[in-house]
Amino acid sequence: MIALILASTRHYWRTHLGVILGAALATLVLTGSLLVGDSVKATLRRQALARVGRADVAMMSGDRFFRAALADAIDPEAAPLLMLRATVARADGMARVNAAQLLGVDARFWKLSPAGAALALPDDGAALNARLAQQLGVVAGDTVIVRVEKPGMFSKDAPLSGEENDVVALRVKVARTVDDAHYGRFALTASQVPPFTMFAPLAMVQEKLGLIAKVNVLASSRTASFQLEVKKHWGLDDAALEIRDLPDTGIELRTSRVFLDPPVVAAAPQGKDDRRVDALTYFVNELRAGEKATPYSMVTAVETAASGFLPAELADDEIVITQWLADDLGIATGGKVTVKYFVMGERRELVEKARTFTVLAVLPMNEPQINTSWMPDFPGLADKQNCRDWKPGFAFDSTRMRDKDQQYWEQYRGTPKAFVNLKVGREMWGNRWGNTTSLRWPAGTDRAEIEQALREKLSPEMLGFQFIPLREQALAATDAPVDFGELFVSFSFFLIAAAAVLTGLLFVFTLEQRNAEAGLLLALGWPAKNVRRLFLAEGAVLAVAGSVFGAAGAVLYTRLVLRGLATVWRGAVGAVDFQFSAAPATLPIGVVSGIVIAVLAMWLASRRQLKLSATELLSGELHEVGKGGRALAGVVGGEWGGGGDDGGGN
Repeated sequence: MIALILASTRHYWRTHLGVILGAALATLVLTGSLLVGDSVKATLRRQALARVGRADVAMMSGDRFFRAALADAIDPEAAPLLMLRATVARADGMARVNAAQLLGVDARFWKLSPAGAALALPDDGAALNARLAQQLGVVAGDTVIVRVEKPGMFSKDAPLSGEENDVVALRVKVARTVDDAHYGRFALTASQVPPFTMFAPLAMVQEKLGLIAKVNVLASSRTASFQLEVKKHWGLDDAALEIRDLPDTGIELRTSRVFLDPPVVAAAPQGKDDRRVDALTYFVNELRAGEKATPYSMVTAVETAASGFLPAELADDEIVITQWLADDLGIATGGKVTVKYFVMGERRELVEKARTFTVLAVLPMNEPQINTSWMPDFPGLADKQNCRDWKPGFAFDSTRMRDKDQQYWEQYRGTPKAFVNLKVGREMWGNRWGNTTSLRWPAGTDRAEIEQALREKLSPEMLGFQFIPLREQALAATDAPVDFGELFVSFSFFLIAAAAVLTGLLFVFTLEQRNAEAGLLLALGWPAKNVRRLFLAEGAVLAVAGSVFGAAGAVLYTRLVLRGLATVWRGAVGAVDFQFSAAPATLPIGVVSGIVIAVLAMWLASRRQLKLSATELLSGELHEVGKGGRALAGVVGGEWGGGGDDGGGN
C-alpha cells in the first residue's frame, strides 16, 4: 500500500498542489502565531535583563541619603548611585525633556552593566542613553543644561522644610551615547520603554548638590547575603542620626531630618532610671500677649517631670517663658500668651492655628538649659547669619523682624523662648514625619550603649529603605499568566479554521476526480475501509509536505514582520526592538499541529465519500442524476452519497 500511496502522490502532483497549499497556509498561520509569541517573550526577557544587567538586588532609600562608603563595607563590587529627577535641555533651548533620570555613577556601576565594560567619563562630562540623545537631537560633543531640584535631608512636603524650588543648574558636555549593553535601559522599576537617562560622574554630582560622600541607591550582584551585609554594616550615619555631647548636661540623639522617625524613638533606650527626656522644638509664627507680639520664635515641648529645670506639674494650658520673652511682651507669672503656628493641612497647604497658655514661671537667661541645643537644623534657618534672611518654607514676612530679634539671634541663636509640656506640644505640632526632635540622657550615660541599642533594634526597612530583587522582578515580569503563543493563536483562530476548510474542500475536489479509481478498487475486492485509508494516507503525505513548507514560510514571514516593526512600522511599537526567537518545541508543534488539522479537515470533508457502489462509481452515474437525485446531492454536499455493498462495500 505504501508503494501505491507514493505512486499516486507523484502521479497526481498537479492536483495535489492545492491541498498542499491549503495545509501550508494553516500551518503558516498557526506556527507564525507561536513564533510571534516566542519572539515577544524573548524580547521582553532581553529588555528586562538589559534593564538590570548583572545586578541582582538594589537598596533604595528614596529621599534619604546614606554613606557611599557603605558599598565598600558590603561588597567591593557593589555600586553606589545618586538617582535624581532632572530636566535636561539643549544649550540652544530647541529641545527639552522634563522627566529625565539623572544618575551619578562611578566605574563600579558600568561593571554591573550587561556588557560588564567600564566606561570612562570626563569629570565635567556626561553620557546620555540613546532615547534621551534622540529626543534632544544631540550627539557627542554637544552641550546640555541639566536642572535638578537640590535635595534636602528633610521632605519638601513637611512643614518648615526650608526654601522651595532650590534648583541647581549644571552645564555639561555630552561625552558619549550608551546603548542597552551599557545600561542604556537601567531603571529600578519595570517598563517596556527605557527612561530618559543621563549618566554623570558621581563625585561631580555629589559636589554640585552638596551631598558629599552620600548616595541613595546601592546595587549589587550578591543576592543571598546583600540584605544581611547591609544590616551588619549599617550605622547611625546611614539613618541620618547623630549622638552628640551637650554642654555639662549629658548627650543627645538628633537627626538632620529635623523630626526623629517614630521607630527611632521606640528603639532608643530609656537609660538609667528611665531618665530619657523627649523633646519637640517647633518654629512658631508669633508669641502674643495683648497688644505686644514677638515674631517667629522657637518653642520647645518637653517632658517636664524628667527635664530637671521645668516645673514638674506644668499643666496642658500652662507655659514657661524666658526672661527675655517676659521683658519683650511685658508680662509676668499669671499672664496670658497666645502661640500661633503653622501645621500641614489636608491638602498639603499650611494652616495657621493658635493656642493660649497661662505663664506658670519665668526662667532666667543664665539657666544652663536655656541654650541653642534645643533647636533642630531647620532648613533655611540654621545656616543664616541674619534672621531677616530666614527661608522657612512658607510666606515669611521679614519686615516683622526687629533689631532686638536680630540681636537675640546673634547672641542666643535658636534658643527657645518658651516651654510647654510634651503632650500638648505633640498635639499641636506632631505630624506624619514624627513628633520628636531630640532625645536626651543625663551626664554619665554610656554613648556606646545607646548606639548599640539603636543598631540592634533598628533596621533599614523600618526607616523606609527598600530592598528590590531586581533580577527576580525582571524575570517575573516576563512570565505572563497568559502564554503569548496561545494568545496569538487564538487571535488567528478564524484564519486557521478557514485554511482547514479550504484544505478539506480541495481534498474532496481531488477525490471527486478519482471516482473511477475508487470504484475500480472496490470492484477488485478492496474493502471500503481500506480504500478510505488509502486516500486518507495519501492526504496525510500531502499534509506533511504542506506543513513543512508552511513552517518554513512561517519563519520567513515572522522575520519579515519583525523587520518591518524595527524599520517601516517602528512608530507603532515605540522604543521596543523586537527580536526573532523560536523555542525548540515551537516548529515541531507547529508542523504536527498543521498535519493534524489538515488530516482532520480531510477526514471530516470526505468521511461519506465511499458509500456508493463500485458500479455507480465506474459508470459515472454520480454525474448524471438530476437535481433531485441522491448522488448529485451527495456531490454538492461533499460526499459520494449512499451506496450498496457491491465489491465488498460497507
